[in-house]
Amino acid sequence: MEQRVPTALRDRLRGMLIQPNQTMATVAPNLTEGALIVVGLIVIAGIRVALEVAYAAKGNTVGFAIGGAGIGISMAWVSLTLLLRLIARALGGTGNYRNLLALMGYASIPMILTTWVSIVIFIVSPVLLPNLGGTGWSPLHTLIGWIGMAWGWPGVLSYYALRHSQRLSAGRAGSIVAVVHILMLLGWFLPVLVPGWFG
Repeated sequence: MEQRVPTALRDRLRGMLIQPNQTMATVAPNLTEGALIVVGLIVIAGIRVALEVAYAAKGNTVGFAIGGAGIGISMAWVSLTLLLRLIARALGGTGNYRNLLALMGYASIPMILTTWVSIVIFIVSPVLLPNLGGTGWSPLHTLIGWIGMAWGWPGVLSYYALRHSQRLSAGRAGSIVAVVHILMLLGWFLPVLVPGWFG
């Protein structure tokens, strides 16, 4: 059966979410589009972090928080892609960094969606449950963030981006993404579980 190549950006975005294997296999990676999607993530994350800071009543740090989100997401996109590319190359991957960077831009789509969910919760939660307010929902926001990571960076879509742009076997691409994901989770949990190790 012949695979249809998505031509409109809307079709590519929808395909990344519901048919990532087929879409990543057939799409021509466009770095400009990938970068624009990451910019969209930065804007949405900036709104979310501004709400979080506003709920914490630290209005004078909103600008720093938004700037930090923008720099952090940009660095994550470039450095995570570089890390995946270097590991893939060591395991016999034959693609290039530019194509992987473009596909990793597309792979940030789930994080845009989950960040929107967080924003809606920040806006609606004080009305529905004023005793909790926006910050009382932080465990839920954390869970939503993890879902975005597991779906986007470094998760399911990162796996397909790595597999198709670097021409790796399913096992090798899956192993790379799994190890990087576990390392990121350890980086999150270790300071909480064993705070003595970190100062």
